[in-house]
Amino acid sequence: MIRGGSVQNFPSTYWSTKVYGGQYGSVAGISSTIAEGKLEELTQEAYDYGLKNYGSGGRVVVYGYSYGGVLAHHLEKRLKQNKIKVNFLVTVDAAAGDQSDQLDRIVSENTTESLNIYQPTSSILGSRGGENKRADGLAERNYQSNKSFICR
Repeated sequence: MIRGGSVQNFPSTYWSTKVYGGQYGSVAGISSTIAEGKLEELTQEAYDYGLKNYGSGGRVVVYGYSYGGVLAHHLEKRLKQNKIKVNFLVTVDAAAGDQSDQLDRIVSENTTESLNIYQPTSSILGSRGGENKRADGLAERNYQSNKSFICR
């Protein structure tokens, strides 16, 4: 989120480790935080920041890459509940491993403008982006990219 020219970053974790009790003792495993229903928990810090700093207005820009794009979508909907307008939502390859096809990619009418850039081809983990849709029926800016590159 941006306020007065400053940027606040909220890192997240997609994979979590769990210990499962089994017939022959404990077994450690890995699970996705989306499967565990932790979207509220993972967006809480950013949500609290939005309530504290934007309750009276201001320009809100929410950006998310990969699993951060999933969280950006979720945060956008949470901010709507408190009538905090999102001026610009940017998602880049919003994905959640093999659950990518189950993601909520609806941008609410609470967002003025949005941009979505995604790769339609699955990674080796089955992770891939997809098209966003607007709840209000307006045209959404989706750009499909078959190649990616990193600038440093």
